[in-house]
Amino acid sequence: MGWKTPKIEYANGYKIVEVEGLAFKVYDGDRQLGDDFPCPGEAAAYATSLPKRDHPAARLRSGLPVIWVRQEFRPDLSDAFLEMRDNDIKIAIEGIRGTQLHPDLDWNPNDVTIIKKRYR
Repeated sequence: MGWKTPKIEYANGYKIVEVEGLAFKVYDGDRQLGDDFPCPGEAAAYATSLPKRDHPAARLRSGLPVIWVRQEFRPDLSDAFLEMRDNDIKIAIEGIRGTQLHPDLDWNPNDVTIIKKRYR
């Protein structure tokens, strides 16, 4: 039996982890809350019933800068990976919705956002 990377989701600020044996656990940081749940819906319902947990970025803003990193490339792929240019693979193109940070990430205009490129 091989090692499997656990599937992780979030609900109400709490981490829900699928572990071997089809069990789902709810965590607040490293501390497990409640019992194991047989399906993800039950684990999410339990997490939603708990007091809303602050987003980690909000806690960091109290004294540390929050830095977000996202990746995007020019439409002509001039700044993309060689494999992307050779095979005309157009993903993460600037100006396309998929290159923006997800709205649930608690991005703030005062945060630093770095746009990573392969070649410049």
